[in-house]
Amino acid sequence: MQYQNVLALNNVKAEQSVGGTADVNYKTNIGSDLVFSINQMFFYTSISKPLILQTDNLGNRFFSNAGKAVISKGFETNVKLIFKKDLKLFAGYTYTDARATYLSSNSFLPLLPKGKLNLTLMYEKEDNFKLGLESYFTGAQYLYNGSRTPSYIEMGFMAQKTFGKVSLFVNFENFTDQRQSKYKTVVNPPHTNPTFDDIWNHMEGFVVNGGIKLKL
Repeated sequence: MQYQNVLALNNVKAEQSVGGTADVNYKTNIGSDLVFSINQMFFYTSISKPLILQTDNLGNRFFSNAGKAVISKGFETNVKLIFKKDLKLFAGYTYTDARATYLSSNSFLPLLPKGKLNLTLMYEKEDNFKLGLESYFTGAQYLYNGSRTPSYIEMGFMAQKTFGKVSLFVNFENFTDQRQSKYKTVVNPPHTNPTFDDIWNHMEGFVVNGGIKLKL
């Protein structure tokens, strides 16, 4: 909307939120070479008097307080496996159920995937070199028009080599070239008065960067 025709706040109250988290940790050795640990966390948040954007008969947009809360709840699981101190596997999954209870249908919050999974495999020799492979899964999301996006997977790779106090590194971010323009253009014609799609995926695609680290 490019912040056009948005009226000043009038007769609204500040949002208020209450929430909490609870988590448990467990760590053990499996044999003499493998260390296993897990963190299980649960969360809950309720936002009362949420501000929502509405449109009047003249096309102006304004904020008002909804009568019911926005509620977000879910859990996050993180697992770590370490083999002989050098080979490490990290796995994390987040489940989020976030709903605007003031809506009678399709109350799921837009642009918020229910499930997200991340995996990282790292091999490291301290003060020598480091290699890492990353993978991320993002579940389907609702758009503001009520449609759903496809889920997608992205991957990355990094390497670092250390020479004394100097380290060289390179990152291959999103080398599977996951980006929204592969599915549909973001800017819609006419270009003299364009409309823009919701942003739910990467915009930049595959990115390579590198550098030098100096330890003083």
